[in-house]
Amino acid sequence: MIYGDNGERGLPDFAAIVQSGNRYAFAMNNPIRFIDSYGTVAYELFATEEECVADWAWNYYGTIYYTIIEQASAMYTVVINNRTYYSYTYAVVGTPHNVDAKAPLEFVPKGGTPVGIIHGHPMGEGVSPEDRGFANDNGLTMYAVYFQKKTGDVNVGRYVPNTIAANSFYLSDVPILKPSAKRMEQLKNNEDLKAIWHRHATTACSHGYNCPDITWPRKWG
Repeated sequence: MIYGDNGERGLPDFAAIVQSGNRYAFAMNNPIRFIDSYGTVAYELFATEEECVADWAWNYYGTIYYTIIEQASAMYTVVINNRTYYSYTYAVVGTPHNVDAKAPLEFVPKGGTPVGIIHGHPMGEGVSPEDRGFANDNGLTMYAVYFQKKTGDVNVGRYVPNTIAANSFYLSDVPILKPSAKRMEQLKNNEDLKAIWHRHATTACSHGYNCPDITWPRKWG
């Protein structure tokens, strides 16, 4: 089996995926909703929470920034040989200002414990009120990767459920992977992504970003 056939870890069998010849196996055969932009990204194991979040930002935020469309993954812990590791699931594609944060939870493997949601804001900065509401309602820490206009850095905000801090600063100046020219061309010509942006940009943006006047995809400076 490609999925869930590797014992207690309950993670995808990467060797089986490669041997299957299925280019979309990492994306659960749905390359639009689930994105594994650069290969075996999801389900790697990390010793710390910080490493896990930073790795997600490195792999996914470049695409989020370029396409101006949010993505989210569930972060979970798994215990192997009495040691706790952190990992994250496939990234789920949303809209320019929202993403279904519950959707990736169904892809937490057997034996994994969901602890948070990592997602990227292509426009807004920090953890939003909607993020905080989701965290409080579901008992999951919210991590928001965003571009800080003032400094030109990519930062991560964190909100722990039911805490006083509205937007707890977490990581600063996080490195991200800029999509290659070929990858940018693929994203630009992706009809599903174009449709997501078009549906939003042809209506009045309730978030105050003048989205109808923004050229898609975003020019990478």
